[in-house]
Amino acid sequence: MKLKDADDRKSILNDLELEDNTGYSFVLAGLAFRMLDGLAMKDYPVSFRTK
Repeated sequence: MKLKDADDRKSILNDLELEDNTGYSFVLAGLAFRMLDGLAMKDYPVSFRTK
């Protein structure tokens, strides 16, 4: 998975091909993301299912 910053600096973008009726999950690792003041975010788990 390759993430990149969006132009708004508030979002991340990822180009994926997803399967129908499939569950996905991943963790955005906090040390990989920093706020403008340099503080790392907490790990952020993401889970979703396609229709």
